[in-house]
Amino acid sequence: MKSFISRIKSVTNIICVSFAVLTILGVIASLWASHSRPFLVVASTGFVLTSLTAFINHISRYGIFVVVALIFCWFGDFLGCYNFIASLLAFLLGHLAFIVAFFFHGFNKKGLFVSLGIFLISSSVIFHWLYPFVPDFDKIFVFIYIIVITAMVVLALGTRSSLSQMIISLGALLFYISDIFVARWKFVDQDSVNAFFCYPLYYASCLLFALSILVYKKQVSRSKSL
Repeated sequence: MKSFISRIKSVTNIICVSFAVLTILGVIASLWASHSRPFLVVASTGFVLTSLTAFINHISRYGIFVVVALIFCWFGDFLGCYNFIASLLAFLLGHLAFIVAFFFHGFNKKGLFVSLGIFLISSSVIFHWLYPFVPDFDKIFVFIYIIVITAMVVLALGTRSSLSQMIISLGALLFYISDIFVARWKFVDQDSVNAFFCYPLYYASCLLFALSILVYKKQVSRSKSL
């Protein structure tokens, strides 16, 4: 029975990696295609399926909220070219789901305070830079979004020290940086060169969050056995 379960997990791991490769290929294709949207939908679907197969293989409360967060990110990506505010709200819900996931992971108080100080300053600078370019109607939504993504990054960096914490922290940082380029593209400079920064960073971030489900569960299992 154990060998059968082990084989099933091996197969799901292979499927998980395959979906991650699908995301990578979708992003690469989107950067060079004349119509990038279909490839981006494929890439976003890839990271959702990666998270789902990782969760099926290693079920945890942390994992389910990461899956929910990435599903909201999928909707944010899909809605992006139709309605900016709807897309922003989807990503807000995604960040809130990430935050809930981090509470199940646990925190390091020292890491929380250090990251809080750093990102309060950086987000204040970003908002000050961005503010003159944002239309009046969008300002309040952008302000709220900056607060929420800052909270997400601070809590990610403040999670309990472990291998999964490193993956979570890198994922959160990449998401944060990618959104700087998204904001620059949306409000400051519409040059498509922004895509070569925001897309790879964003999709790498989502894949890291998806794969952190596998690492987190293995850590929990190992700690229980000790």
